[in-house]
Amino acid sequence: MAFKYEDLRPYTKGVYKAKLRDNWGLVSVAGDTVVSFLYDYIGEMSDGRAIVERGGEFNYIDSAGNVLLGQWIETYSEFKARAKFRNGYAKLQFETGFNLIDTAGKRLYPRNQSGLGDYGDLIAVKRGQHWGYLKPSGQSVIPNTFDMAKSFVGDFGVAGEEPLWGLINRKGRYILEPYYEQLDFLNDSTLIAKSRSNYGVLTTAGDTLLTFSYISIEPIDDSVVELERGGELFYYDLRTRGFIRRNEE
Repeated sequence: MAFKYEDLRPYTKGVYKAKLRDNWGLVSVAGDTVVSFLYDYIGEMSDGRAIVERGGEFNYIDSAGNVLLGQWIETYSEFKARAKFRNGYAKLQFETGFNLIDTAGKRLYPRNQSGLGDYGDLIAVKRGQHWGYLKPSGQSVIPNTFDMAKSFVGDFGVAGEEPLWGLINRKGRYILEPYYEQLDFLNDSTLIAKSRSNYGVLTTAGDTLLTFSYISIEPIDDSVVELERGGELFYYDLRTRGFIRRNEE
């Protein structure tokens, strides 16, 4: 490949992300242009779509460089992460609220919502000052009674009373009371939780897998976490319930 690019990075199999005259495009390993050099930013492919930014607006392209949306969206805080496709849907923020689009660009709901979680079996939706849950069809299944909420993962959803989070079932009842400063799914049966400024790991049944004795817990994948305590880093495999030596990573 000719030495003419300002930056060159592996992208997908046989394709590189390249920077030319301050713009990004995609090129093949043979140096052929796959996607023209039009963009200020090209994100990673997810569900066959990648975010592209141009002049303070963003859109999506497929692997051939075709633009998904007829309307470009004005960039907003953390759009590169928030608008990424997950499970076939991406969450977008419009002037009138939030909506989810599928990989064909079709909106899930006819009307935008004032607040919206990620796509799932039960989707967190804000109406007025409170959050509840809708099915993807738009049918309301849990009333808007929570101060904050996240979409369901499996049989449970994270919701709470400001500023604390808990875990609810499909009837909207707390399985874990809202005692946690932070509560995020690692997988559909395990949660990373923060309580009294320390982190631990819980099951959806409320069992403690890792005590609240770490200053941070970061997921490596859906079963391995990186732990920080006393200035040291550790790795723990929740499947085997054991620590991993660094030379086993």
